[in-house]
Amino acid sequence: MTITPRRGAVVTSLSKRDFLEAYQVREALESLAVQLAVPVMTTEHFAQLDRAQDRMIAADAQDDFLGFFDANIEFHDAWVVAAGNGKLLDVYRRLIGQMVPYRRPSALLRGGLDRSIAEHRDILEAARARDAPLASALMLRHIQVPQRRLMSLTEEEFARETQGAMETMAAGAMATGSAARA
Repeated sequence: MTITPRRGAVVTSLSKRDFLEAYQVREALESLAVQLAVPVMTTEHFAQLDRAQDRMIAADAQDDFLGFFDANIEFHDAWVVAAGNGKLLDVYRRLIGQMVPYRRPSALLRGGLDRSIAEHRDILEAARARDAPLASALMLRHIQVPQRRLMSLTEEEFARETQGAMETMAAGAMATGSAARA
């Protein structure tokens, strides 16, 4: 969103380059968050991550794309919260606010929700073993999966892929909403 004084707010879209640059910053922030979080994580931190993971598994089983992506956002945010660094959390949330329209479609580009769930499980296992370097490296690789796919796309393909992913999610949301009303 671009805010212009005396003109208001206009929703803007990220170009492929903007999106990839934002992803690079996200990589650095989330891998740092995991490095900081793992040594100080409490039972409650793990419980929050487990709840988000369980919600992703349940949503995947019900083909609930929106539920999955909401839980995915919660999962990633929980790592940054667990790091206990207010500045990191502030910068991360501002960046994610810019990326939100693209995070959901990018997850569809990663090759399946079950892959994301498995990667999350591996990150959690490394964190439970208090292996911060491994957990951080796994988070970094996890974030790079859709980024590598998007890097191979032209600007036009990027627009088409993200639009297609958004349409898939919208169809899933409509189906979920119809099922809830039935």
